[in-house]
Amino acid sequence: MLKFIKNLNGHSGCEISLFKDENKFFVRKKSSSKEYNLRLKKQFIKQSKYDLKIAKTPKIYGYGYDKDLFFFDMEYVQSIAFCEYINTIKITELVDYIKMLFKSLPINKSIKNQYVNNIFRQKISNLNKIIFNKNTTIKYVFELLNKTDWNGVLQSPSHGDLTLENIMISTDNKLYLIDFLDTFFSSWIIDLAKIFQDLEIKWSFRNIGPDTNRDLRLLIAKETISEMIKSLPDGENILLLIYKILLLNLVRIIPYLKDKKTEIFLYSGIENTINIIKNMEAKNENSYYSMCR
Repeated sequence: MLKFIKNLNGHSGCEISLFKDENKFFVRKKSSSKEYNLRLKKQFIKQSKYDLKIAKTPKIYGYGYDKDLFFFDMEYVQSIAFCEYINTIKITELVDYIKMLFKSLPINKSIKNQYVNNIFRQKISNLNKIIFNKNTTIKYVFELLNKTDWNGVLQSPSHGDLTLENIMISTDNKLYLIDFLDTFFSSWIIDLAKIFQDLEIKWSFRNIGPDTNRDLRLLIAKETISEMIKSLPDGENILLLIYKILLLNLVRIIPYLKDKKTEIFLYSGIENTINIIKNMEAKNENSYYSMCR
């Protein structure tokens, strides 16, 4: 017999509930409105098809409608979010989990999309139209994004919102990914930019404040994954693209800002990312001139 247990915390805007059916617990994710049904269906399809090497996704049990609202049921995994676990995790464990996560990315399923430049430029153009209050920094961001060659962003299956809040560590020490999201372009490179949104900008921790212990672990995680990216063919350029996509992601938040504190945090992150990109481009340019001598 189906029994409601409790509502669970979530960041997707959907209703997340824990149920029990006979001896089995499961999670139900239900759309918040009829208008959101289509987006949740896309997320459901994405999660059910996402095939990972090491990291896992909760198994899908079924789907349907409840009073015209789409829902799907999935495996209940006892776990803790990476953003919570990172404060107490051992450094060696942290490095191992980051390596597991990176090795799970569908890099070997990457293909080139001849329209990727057009797709990104259209996204940037649309964003440019809805951000009305453009200071000098934001004007520079749009100039930088518009002159970027996005051809290096390879198409692949993707999570869509791979933040540390959506990476879970189970009680048996396995990685699980939750809360898949539909995106304007599907790529593991964009997923990495989302991870850097937490590792570099600390977005998931914006309401908590500085923590030396946590920030050290975030730095180690960032350096670990950065080195793995750079070990790929054309890895330096991929890392640069990741930071440019991170910049795009941060600017996309501007229309949704609701308080001054978050605005200050966001603009600080934008300026920090700009400086990192400038340093990386200067380093690449110096390396190029060194090779030409």
